[in-house]
Amino acid sequence: MENETVKFEAGKTYYYRFIGDSDLVVKCKVTKRTAKTITFIDLDENKTYTKRIRESFGVECVSIASYSMAPVLFADRLAA
Repeated sequence: MENETVKFEAGKTYYYRFIGDSDLVVKCKVTKRTAKTITFIDLDENKTYTKRIRESFGVECVSIASYSMAPVLFADRLAA
């Protein structure tokens, strides 16, 4: 049985949380996807970001920032 990677899809909305405040939820809408990057809009700040995709345990993810406790956006966290 082959495991498939959960991937980001353009047009879908995902969320991430912060380690220091797990009640704080930020929603992001993916507007564009290539093989190596996604472009998304942070719906709280209304800013657009382009980040490089990596894989962790069969799920695509992107780091939101580059500090030790920075949040990570995972492809299996779809917003309701």
